[in-house]
Amino acid sequence: MKVKEDILRYHVVLDEKLLRNDLHNGMHRETMLGFSYLLGFFLHNDQLYVNGVPINYTNVATDKGVIHGLGKVLEIQKNRCDNNDTTIVKTKGCCAGFFGPQCQACPGKGQNVCSGNGFCLDGVNGTGTCECGQGFNGTACETCTEGKYGVHCDQACTCVHGRCNQGPSGDGSCDCDVGWRGVNCDSVAFSIQTAKPRADVRQDSTEMEQSAQAAINACEISNGGCSAKADCKRTTPGNRVCVCKAGYTGDGIVCLEINPCLENNGGCDKNAECTQTGPNQALEDTVPCQELTVQTSALIRPPAQTVVQLPWD
Repeated sequence: MKVKEDILRYHVVLDEKLLRNDLHNGMHRETMLGFSYLLGFFLHNDQLYVNGVPINYTNVATDKGVIHGLGKVLEIQKNRCDNNDTTIVKTKGCCAGFFGPQCQACPGKGQNVCSGNGFCLDGVNGTGTCECGQGFNGTACETCTEGKYGVHCDQACTCVHGRCNQGPSGDGSCDCDVGWRGVNCDSVAFSIQTAKPRADVRQDSTEMEQSAQAAINACEISNGGCSAKADCKRTTPGNRVCVCKAGYTGDGIVCLEINPCLENNGGCDKNAECTQTGPNQALEDTVPCQELTVQTSALIRPPAQTVVQLPWD
């Protein structure tokens, strides 16, 4: 009997020598025709069937495999559809450390997102806000919470009447207020209970205060440590506050451009693309948006081939 090649291939399972004891009820094996053409083995009343055809004899060994005899030739049955094996899914997406419809960079210098001291709410729908770890604070988690210092912001300042050298690069040392001294600024520097006349004591106190006010200007050097996009404003001697300039937002140490497109599409029409052109400035573009896409493919199972040969006379 002459059998078509496809039918022959449908009766052959490659790369696995399956004896009778290896054939279990409910198991399936791929044929030479591919993954869409499987053989199913089923047991009923101690009789083993393959695709509903009884196996008459088993375990005929050959030099390249094993043969199991069937009562008739199997009809080719396709188990799976070959169409749409691969599906392309397009979605808007930002890389890690970027956020918003335009995938802006999260706060932090370079690739050091949130200064390495927190995590950013990134992604297309993210806000770009840094969630700081314990002890850290700031727009980019670049500083310590008030009264903490050290690389891990886990050391507590001990200054009683003075300013602590705090922050990640601080050492916790104290710069005492006028009239105080000591490592922790907890000792009085002078007292009115001295042999000096009272007028001299008041004069000494006034001179010390005037000297401190004249000598300490926290904004004189490097803009007081404020961002270049911020104004440094003196408060008390040796202290300052940093205020981001118009069009920027942040804690003054880190100032980020305000992107009006992040809220309500910048006021643009829903069919328009809002493009940031500067700090708190945007332009409406009616050209269709160009989607940032990430392509993912459905995993295609490679042919897993197994072995069983079936003979014909």
